Amino acid sequence: MGAIRKSFVLSYLFLVVLPVFALLGILKYGRHHLTAPLAVGGTWKLQSNLIPSDSAACGSAFGSLQDTSLVISQSGKNLILTLPTGLREEATGLIQGGTLTASFFPIDLGSSGASASCDSGGAIALTATVDENATPRSFSGTLSILGCDSCAAATVRAVRRTDA
Repeated sequence: MGAIRKSFVLSYLFLVVLPVFALLGILKYGRHHLTAPLAVGGTWKLQSNLIPSDSAACGSAFGSLQDTSLVISQSGKNLILTLPTGLREEATGLIQGGTLTASFFPIDLGSSGASASCDSGGAIALTATVDENATPRSFSGTLSILGCDSCAAATVRAVRRTDA
């Protein structure tokens, strides 16, 4: 009878107590060393001078992004940005610390009259800093066409809509 009880106690220690202590240790470590990314999901209102003054062709690439709504879906640090209409309907991005980066899929600017250096197309890159202390939350940054040095970056500001 003593051997069965000893076997039961050892089994209980290894199969219950040890895993519980391991789980508690992992949770304690995570509480002190892991931080959740900034929450940026929701509907945002883009406000900006999205038509750069140096090139109307570059401005037409940004035209659909001026004064529109932007929906951000977030899973952890990964983002999907969706526009209701226009040249770019969806983008992928990341939030790291207070910096939001996203890339709208490549386009062909050749038909819009952009310079020859831009006719191979390029993604529209969004780089912004999120103001986590603002109420409602906002971000500001730049939009630029990657690989097109003749198109100046346009400034962008967005405010999260609280009614959506």
